[in-house]
This record gives sequence, C-alpha cells and structure tokens, in this order.
Amino acid sequence: MIDKDSHIINRVLDGDMDSFRTLMDSYSQRVFALVVRIVDNEADAEEITQDVFLKVYKNLARFDGRSMFSSWLYRIAYNESISHTRKGRREVAVEESLLRAVSDSTVDALLDSGDARLAALPEALDRLGVEERAIITLYYMEGLPMKEVADIMRISESNAKVRLMRTRKKLYVLITQITKRYE
Repeated sequence: MIDKDSHIINRVLDGDMDSFRTLMDSYSQRVFALVVRIVDNEADAEEITQDVFLKVYKNLARFDGRSMFSSWLYRIAYNESISHTRKGRREVAVEESLLRAVSDSTVDALLDSGDARLAALPEALDRLGVEERAIITLYYMEGLPMKEVADIMRISESNAKVRLMRTRKKLYVLITQITKRYE
C-alpha cells in the first residue's frame, strides 16, 4: 500500500531526525487525543504519547507498508493505552440478559437524540472496559472506518462490528441505570 507518509518514513530511516519531527508534528495531537480518551487522564496520556513515539522511532524499520502508517501508529497507541489502563481500571459488568433485551433501534433512538439522559454519557463511558472505550473512541470520536478500527484492534471487521454493537447496548443500559439513580 502506498502511504502518503512513505517518503518521510524513508528519510527517517536514512537518519533524518527532522523528518521524524515532521511525523510527530503531523500525528502527535491525534495520538494524544486517542490516548487521553482511552486512559481518561491527561498526565498519563502525555507520558503514553511520548512512549508511543519512542516505540515508533525504535520500530519504524519494521513498518512494512501493508497498512497505512496512521493505522500502524494508532495500533501502537492503542496497545500502549490498553496496557497502561488494564493495570488500574475496573470495568462495570452488565448482565447479558439486559444487553439482549435492548434493540439496536432503541439504542439508536437514545444516542441519536437530544435526550436529557445523554448527560449521563460521560459517566457511562467511564464505566466501560478499556477495550470498549477504545472501540467507541476509534469509531465515533476519531471517525475511523470500521476496517481500520478492526486493523488497529487486530480483530476481524465482523468482530469489531459485534463489539461496537454490544458496547453501544452497554452504554444504553448504563445510561438508563445512572439516570434512574438521579430520578
């Protein structure tokens, strides 16, 4: 696959540090945005973003061009974020029967509306597991196509679609639980 960054990558591999700074300038804000949404802590996100670019620099020769450079970079950022977050984050479990009882159209109706219950969305997002937060972040907040989300997460596209659907249902259940608590 021909990548728009391939000429810059080749210059970095030839020892041109200014070209690596160009890559960092092009991607650092997007990587930080992805990482902070997954780890939910700016200080940790800054440190992880630095680690991501250090890892990219050390492993750039291994980038084989089968995917876009941005996908490879996001995969590294995703993996670093997941590794960091798994250490301290506790996911809220939702009973399977509750998820099965929620239809896709019910979820769509809530998430696509201006419903006041959406004020609970940040708290609900905080209760998701790290991989659930990641798929929501990659698909909705970063706007990546499902194929690229699947590549970054190293799962099949159909598996990514199923995970996204289940996570959306879990968000619906969590929002409902949170808003009932305040009624």
